Amino acid sequence: MVQNYDATARPVPIASPGATLGTDWEQRVDFARLRSERAGKVRDALARSELGSLILFDMNNIRYVTATHIGNWARDKLFRCCLVMRGCEPILWDIGSAARTHRMFAPWNARENWRAGISSWRGSIPEEVGVERGNARRLAGILLDHGLYGDPVGVDVVELPVLRALEAEGLQITDGHGFMQDIRAIKTADEIALLDHSAALVDGAYDELYRYLRSGIRETPASRW
Repeated sequence: MVQNYDATARPVPIASPGATLGTDWEQRVDFARLRSERAGKVRDALARSELGSLILFDMNNIRYVTATHIGNWARDKLFRCCLVMRGCEPILWDIGSAARTHRMFAPWNARENWRAGISSWRGSIPEEVGVERGNARRLAGILLDHGLYGDPVGVDVVELPVLRALEAEGLQITDGHGFMQDIRAIKTADEIALLDHSAALVDGAYDELYRYLRSGIRETPASRW
């Protein structure tokens, strides 16, 4: 399981921050530490706040908390849901095949917390089917079991039917987007190294483009026409 993030700890130096490969002879980006520190920051911030829990639908926030990703195609579907409760490991509802994959290859969270779920797929399933109501009832029940039902619940991005369903269960919904933004704004050493690497890749691509561009150049080789 991930450890709590210690903001007072001395930053660990990272050698060769632009390197893409791990080695046994030099300490580079540590992805286990990256996962641990991100999740720890969220848990610590939640413990210091008035919030009892977070319900996350934004893929970026879900990846930050759970270190899971299923492809950029899912960025606007809003079918993944993550519940983060004070003092608990996150629970993620995902497409069934993704939840099964997480259980196999993402051992940093308890197996039972990778769960299969269903959403309205951003309105693709009509509201009268009751998916939103069923999910809201399930979330409220878990919060009740953990003694957090009466505490404010932070939500990052949400569909109106989902919001109405959560409020109909008696949950006090508040802004979780700004809460997560504040946490993610302060980068860890591993995040900074990866950002440096990403920026270098972009710089290299633009340098190649600059060298190639000149008057009369085609977007595709002339031989293809």
